[in-house]
Amino acid sequence: MNWFDFLKGTGSSSSPEPSDSFEDIAHMLLTFPTEELELGHFIEEDQLASDSEEECNVDATAVGEESENFSELLSFEPEEFYGSFYENDSQISSFLLPQLYNQPVENLDVGDYKDIPGMPDPALFRDTPIAKPNLTPPDISTGLGKRAESKDIVALGDYVVSQATWMKYDDVLCLYRPPCWRKLKSEDTALREIRKLLFPHDGIRDSLTVSDYRSIYQGMRSHPRVPELSNLEPPAYTINCKDGALNLLNAQAHTPCPEDYFFYAFDLSCKQVLHPPMRGDYFEMFVSQISAGDPDVRRQLLEMLAIAMTGTQLKYFYVMLGPSNSGKSQWGRFVQELLGRENVESVQSIADFGGKFTTGSVYGKLLVSCLDLPNGVLPQIAIGVLKTFCGDDSVKGELKFKQSFTYYRKPLVMLAGNHPIKVNRAEHEDALFNRMVIVPFADPNVDESERIPNLYQHFLEEAPYIVHEACLAYQELAARNWVPTRVPIPEEYATKEGNQSLLAVKAFVEDCISFKADSQVTTAELYEAYADYASDEGYPQLSATAFSRALSTAINLVIPKAFAVKRVNGCNTRGYGHISLCG
Repeated sequence: MNWFDFLKGTGSSSSPEPSDSFEDIAHMLLTFPTEELELGHFIEEDQLASDSEEECNVDATAVGEESENFSELLSFEPEEFYGSFYENDSQISSFLLPQLYNQPVENLDVGDYKDIPGMPDPALFRDTPIAKPNLTPPDISTGLGKRAESKDIVALGDYVVSQATWMKYDDVLCLYRPPCWRKLKSEDTALREIRKLLFPHDGIRDSLTVSDYRSIYQGMRSHPRVPELSNLEPPAYTINCKDGALNLLNAQAHTPCPEDYFFYAFDLSCKQVLHPPMRGDYFEMFVSQISAGDPDVRRQLLEMLAIAMTGTQLKYFYVMLGPSNSGKSQWGRFVQELLGRENVESVQSIADFGGKFTTGSVYGKLLVSCLDLPNGVLPQIAIGVLKTFCGDDSVKGELKFKQSFTYYRKPLVMLAGNHPIKVNRAEHEDALFNRMVIVPFADPNVDESERIPNLYQHFLEEAPYIVHEACLAYQELAARNWVPTRVPIPEEYATKEGNQSLLAVKAFVEDCISFKADSQVTTAELYEAYADYASDEGYPQLSATAFSRALSTAINLVIPKAFAVKRVNGCNTRGYGHISLCG
């Protein structure tokens, strides 16, 4: 007897009735002996193609193509089961499908699903997380626990951690040695510090190999008593000295502590800064020579120094401009040495600001300096970096062979040069000029024989006095709501337009073109006039295209009421209105 006969009730006294529930039908199907189910055979594809139309009425056992496991039949959706037959199959009106479709919803007692024999436990399909078992640590005393060397390495790591103050910052192991933290950036540096802590113990020192020290170091990097921190900020308005931290605003000092998170300390003491043991004769003489009698230049230098030492985040950068041998490099070298070389990034060329790894190399520094600006135009990419360093936006840093990162705390930028700053399309760079504080250096008029070599070293000897004066200037800066001191800039060092073509055409417009209402001049006529003017005045000859581009900007700057005209005096030629050529 096949299973369709069973479903039709032709072979069993326990055949299903229309009133039977789906549970009863499913139960009868599952209890039917599988060996009595004549599942038939698979139909070969070529045989199916060659059979005549009447042979399409295959036995219902062709459903067995899907699986020989009868229980899988119950997992079919009704439409899937229905579609298992050919369209004209005589078995389409079999008893099972009407039973499934005609069952009232209330008769489908899905709540008793778990009581059907052979059905999986619904608990396996819980939506809520299953509580984790409360396990006890396994007993490893007979296996891993017998490795005495591993136990010794762990114990030595615990001991080293207990003997100093450690943390992991920016994925680097750091050690606090008053008055500041120290980053152990290389493995060799870290191993040296571990050796120092274990050196007094002869039995340990004589037994450990380099491999053992490396194992201790690797264990310390993930030690639970070594905190992993990020985005640390030292106290605001504060400098870190050898004997403590000094707040420049209130002149209050406190002893060194790891919670200040300073990674540097200046070679000064708080006591020296508050009560300088000397007067800064060299500094005051230097300032009097390069300031041309303007006391605000002295204030600018002191403000620059205090901002760099405290890391105060202001939206400004400093440019020292003046003739050669005026002392710009001496002051710049003093600032670099006072801050510490490890806290300064020196950029060889202004173009390096656009380098791929420059922004990454200045991360964590107090100062980035370029003390030899060329007599050229500032590259546009360098201008973009300068604006970013003087704003609130984040900076993307990248180092060789490492992932890129983002930071917000930026160093002060200090530049120096012998020539004025030149920028292309200067009229559009107000954002840059508003952030730039120019410190003019006058010619000291000192004979070469009277110049003091290595003047910066004398500044370092007077550092307590200079920093004391910087503290006073910093307090005044804060009282002005952090608006930096500015002074008049000599004409020879005022910011210049860097586009030479524009400068030439602008000079031509100023000298050869005047405003005249209702008057029009063609661009061709203006170009011919410029060629004669450039030849007479020594300006460069320009192509017609370059001249046209510069002319539009120059006329807008010099004669704002002029306007471009597509048809001059009714002719099909371009030009400008409200202007006329002089002479």
